[in-house]
Amino acid sequence: MAHTAAGNDPIPLPFTRKLETQLIDLAASDNTDSTTWRKHGSPFFMSGLAVLLASARGVDREKYPGLAEELHPGMIELEVFDRWLKLTPIRAARFLPRVRQQKKQPRRHVVTALASSLEEFGSLYRKFAKQIENHRIAT
Repeated sequence: MAHTAAGNDPIPLPFTRKLETQLIDLAASDNTDSTTWRKHGSPFFMSGLAVLLASARGVDREKYPGLAEELHPGMIELEVFDRWLKLTPIRAARFLPRVRQQKKQPRRHVVTALASSLEEFGSLYRKFAKQIENHRIAT
C-alpha cells in the first residue's frame, strides 16, 4: 500500500523495518547513483531522503542536492521539501543516527552497495561464506 504524495509519487506505507534498513544501508554507502536510488522508492520519496541527508552531519553534503534534483526537480525548494516532511514515515531523529552508526560498520554497506541485484548479492554471499569456511578450516 502506498500513499500518493504528488501525482503518482507514492510514499511507502507501511514503512517496514526491512525497508528502513535498506534505506539506511543505501544512505551509509555514499552511493548517489540515481538509478540505484530509484530502485528503492518513488522519485519524490527518494529525492526527499537525499535532501534530508544533505542536511545531516557526517555525510558528503555536496552531492545530495544534485541527486535530489535529478530524482525530483524542485525538491530542494522549501515548500516541496516541507510537503515531503509532512508525508514521510522517516523520522530523522531515528534515521540519521542509524546512518551514522552504519557508516562505522563498513562491511555491511559495502556489500549492499556492490550488490545491485538479488542474484549478484547471492553470488557475493556464497563467495563470502566460502571464504569464512576456508578461514575456519585453516585455523
